[in-house]
Amino acid sequence: MKNFWEDLDETVRSMQAAWGVPGLGVAIVNGDQIVYARGFGERAHGKTGSVDAHTIFAIGSCTKAFTATAIGMLVQEGKLAWDDPANQYLPDFQLFDPAATREISVRDLLCHRSGLATFSGDFMGYGSSYTREEVLWRVRFIPPAFHLRGGFGYSNLMFLAAGQIILRLSGLNWEDFVRTRLIEPLGMKRTTTGVDELAGMDNVAQPHALAGNKLIQVPYVKLDAHAASGGINSSAHDMALWLRFQLANGQWDKSQFVDPAILEETRLPHTLIPIDADARRLIPRRHFSAYGLGWGLSDYGGRLVVSHTGGVDGMQSLAAFLPEERLGLVILTNQLPSSLSSALFYHILDAALDLPRTDWQTEFLAQDRKKAEATADARRKLEASRQAGAPPSLPLASYLGEYTDPIYGKLSVAMQNNQFVLQPEGHPNLKGTLEHWHANTFLCTWSSPTYEQSFVHFSIGMDGKASSLRFKVAEFIDPLEYVFKRLLD
Repeated sequence: MKNFWEDLDETVRSMQAAWGVPGLGVAIVNGDQIVYARGFGERAHGKTGSVDAHTIFAIGSCTKAFTATAIGMLVQEGKLAWDDPANQYLPDFQLFDPAATREISVRDLLCHRSGLATFSGDFMGYGSSYTREEVLWRVRFIPPAFHLRGGFGYSNLMFLAAGQIILRLSGLNWEDFVRTRLIEPLGMKRTTTGVDELAGMDNVAQPHALAGNKLIQVPYVKLDAHAASGGINSSAHDMALWLRFQLANGQWDKSQFVDPAILEETRLPHTLIPIDADARRLIPRRHFSAYGLGWGLSDYGGRLVVSHTGGVDGMQSLAAFLPEERLGLVILTNQLPSSLSSALFYHILDAALDLPRTDWQTEFLAQDRKKAEATADARRKLEASRQAGAPPSLPLASYLGEYTDPIYGKLSVAMQNNQFVLQPEGHPNLKGTLEHWHANTFLCTWSSPTYEQSFVHFSIGMDGKASSLRFKVAEFIDPLEYVFKRLLD
């Protein structure tokens, strides 16, 4: 084999070109050493400024392991137990089912078995202006997909609740606790707990998304409500320090910073994650998938893999380590969506574990094409189902007004600059432009490419005016169909 690092540089550049990702940071930890930490490409597409190992990216849901570790530190201090009822510390916290409210534990909050469907209810907190208290209060209106502990449903809202427990028990909000108890002691000098801190920093990557086939720069999304589930921004080098800490089982600076038993608890399988047929075919060396506390768990080539991915507007991340091999890996990119991080991850694992090589670039590009074809086919079917010549039942003025949904809150339908628009109250910077589709259905094109497009369906009441509307946002954000009832004039 050629020099591994030279090989890796070539592979990263090949994958970067294949997916068209503007920039990425990569770091590898072996034992207690950072053996590779480099940047590739541009911080912002078409602009000067190269990525290096210290360039800051949003790490999204890789934040969850920090939150679970922070809860573990409170367990270590005797301030709570993993299986304490969450309601003991958050008396106003309620789920849709009163029995689930009584039974849900702190542990349940951290392993995605609350009964909520994956991403269910996230629209009200993702990039919104609602406070954490407001979002958490509205959780009681979200219908469950299954019983408490009855299955896997990835819930950012439950990590929000965990962050509020940290505030209740420590007197520090989530940001201050994680910064002073983890980030600063570990020497992660290029790591922030929110977007606002980035304003005065240099060497910051910018997020990018695809609008059609065009790559565009998008703003950082503010995750104030969802900070405990996805609010950290960091660099490849800083995240390598985090993995060194994990691989050392809580030792740092010659002292036992966190009890190994606490970290071990976060790495135990708590909730099984189904693996579909396509995923089994793509990665035949993986036989199980589960979730611990803030970490995903799986196997690869007979080794335990502890990992997490993260995705927010225009950014994608992956952090992983193999405890038996004392190997850690960080991949940060400034484009979403992209399968580059997964392809690169498995390429490095094959080399590190001396396994037969797979052309992961070809495999994941083929998967991406398959998904793109399925999306295009679904769009063609939608176009074919459109009823030509089916006008709206009412003049546009009869659809105007304010509507409310118990989960989300209010939105308005109005005419602005001769455009028929939908404005959600909790997202003042997000607007949907409505174009008539057929009958009382309108196609909504959101001002953020992350939200893609939605079909907004109006119902007509006995008074001859619109009585309600319903829609879904992009599956990446939230699978729920929100039903907004018209407020009386």
